[in-house]
Amino acid sequence: IERGAEMGIKEFVMGMAHRGRLNVLANIFNKPMEKIFSEFEGKDYEDENFSGDVKYHLGWSCDIKTDGGKESKIAPIIIHGDAAVAGQGIVYEVLQMAQLDGYRTGGSVHVVINNQVGFTTNYLDARSSTYCTDIAKTTLAPVFHVNGDDPEAVVQTMTMALEYRQKFKRDVFVDLLCYRKYGHNEGDEPKFTQPKLYKAISKHPNPREIYLDKLLADKVISEEEAAELKAKFTEVLEDDFGASK
Repeated sequence: IERGAEMGIKEFVMGMAHRGRLNVLANIFNKPMEKIFSEFEGKDYEDENFSGDVKYHLGWSCDIKTDGGKESKIAPIIIHGDAAVAGQGIVYEVLQMAQLDGYRTGGSVHVVINNQVGFTTNYLDARSSTYCTDIAKTTLAPVFHVNGDDPEAVVQTMTMALEYRQKFKRDVFVDLLCYRKYGHNEGDEPKFTQPKLYKAISKHPNPREIYLDKLLADKVISEEEAAELKAKFTEVLEDDFGASK
């Protein structure tokens, strides 16, 4: 978003998958965490047309003044799951409209959260193509494959994808190769259906730990600074959680 603002983008419109939605609401859209916690407490809504549903279906919009402060156009970002981008017909249908008069948006940035499991299905049982993003080949949209455990590579890839979109006004895909740490929802125990995969995942350090080890090894920050950052953020979460009640 910072890089896009430098390139003249005024507004980002984001279509979001389930996976990672709370992260995006809190860290990208600056939705107050107090409000997110409050919605999980099951507070009543004034809108009589709205009934319960999954808590993180609730969206958010906000105005953010970027560091550069420059603005001018609109960019769509669509976040998919790996199984959805490969298996949902609407992805292909909309992709085929990307260059049509009256429908083109100047290119959409497709970010695929590729956790390699569609609900409880191995990718080998879910699609015929090699990559979940092979749908992009139908319109010759470029695809970047990047390791989700390498945040600096992810940042670089997103920047390249956005620059491509701005220059060529066409769709571009980022295949964010990662994994799902927990079950599909609160009632799903993935070890029942994916015992080998989840045995490996349970031993795998998370991206924060991997990146922290790299920063410590490169002497970018100290153990004390890292602990202080974590303590500060935990305190913010605890305060917001208390306020939500």
